[in-house]
This record gives sequence, structure tokens and C-alpha cells, in this order.
Amino acid sequence: MREAIPTHVWVDVTDAWGHNSDPGILLMWQKSRQGEWEGWVMYVSTYSTGHGLRAHVTQSWVNAAHIREADSRPPSS
Repeated sequence: MREAIPTHVWVDVTDAWGHNSDPGILLMWQKSRQGEWEGWVMYVSTYSTGHGLRAHVTQSWVNAAHIREADSRPPSS
């Protein structure tokens, strides 16, 4: 495992890289059993309740292909 300096990232497990991208913090990297890089991230998704939006916080290993370092705005496709 490689510790990372906590870094603001965008996470998109759908691969759409647009309005579905969620803000997160990358905490460390590791190679999976399949030999692919994955990051330990905490990210926030929002969803509609029908009466407004709610936030859901996830902390998990995410394949590196679904993580992008953030700049000032979400990535576009």
C-alpha cells in the first residue's frame, strides 16, 4: 500500500465523467489481487428523495480508472 497525501478527487463509478461525478478525498493507493491500482477514497453522492436532495458518504476501494484528480470543476466526458 502507498499512502497518499489526502487529495481532492472526482469519483465516477459509472464512467460517464460528467454530472454523475462525485467529490471525494483520496487517502491511499494499493494494487488489487488482479494487479490493478485502486484508491481508498471517501466520496459524497447525492440523491433525490422526491422532496429534496440527500447526501450519502461512501468509503471504499475504487478502481483507479474511476478516480480523477480534481481541479476547480467536475470532469467532463
